[in-house]
Amino acid sequence: WHDRGYPVTMSVNLSGLNVDHSQLIRKITKVLHDSGLAAQYLELEITEGVLVGLVGERMEIMTQLLRLGVKLAIDDFGTGYSSLSYLKILPVQTLKIDRSFIKNLDHDRKDQVLVSSIITMAQSLGMAVVAEGVETESQYQILKQQSCDISQGYLCSPPVAAEQVFKLMERGKAEASVAELSL
Repeated sequence: WHDRGYPVTMSVNLSGLNVDHSQLIRKITKVLHDSGLAAQYLELEITEGVLVGLVGERMEIMTQLLRLGVKLAIDDFGTGYSSLSYLKILPVQTLKIDRSFIKNLDHDRKDQVLVSSIITMAQSLGMAVVAEGVETESQYQILKQQSCDISQGYLCSPPVAAEQVFKLMERGKAEASVAELSL
């Protein structure tokens, strides 16, 4: 995709076991080297549960990854028991709002307030916000009104093979709009 003029970011989920793996830094460095992908285009997603456990050696591993230039995202935000203090300790670039808050967004006022608050907080801290599980035009419009950065879900596209993603990007380029992929 990069060779075809689409410098997209590759997001990869990390589990607590991945973070604890002694060779994680070496493996990621090798993958970046072997693939030719610049570190800035790799985003590692960790859940709040893993975030809470980022102390000692785990925190050092994350710090080393960030020094490589890799981005960090918090996945499924709002479903765990994290301390918000981690949001100021780690240079997290992206916060992904869990789909459980998006599912009833178009008819649940509490979800609307929580999502709006999460968006405001994250953006105030300099993070991009991704809403997971966007399935309806109504959800999309609410998120757009709340200045959410990116929507992710079946409304944009179901999961597709790599070549189909390229075709979606080409179609978006031809239409001079990436509204399907971003708010």
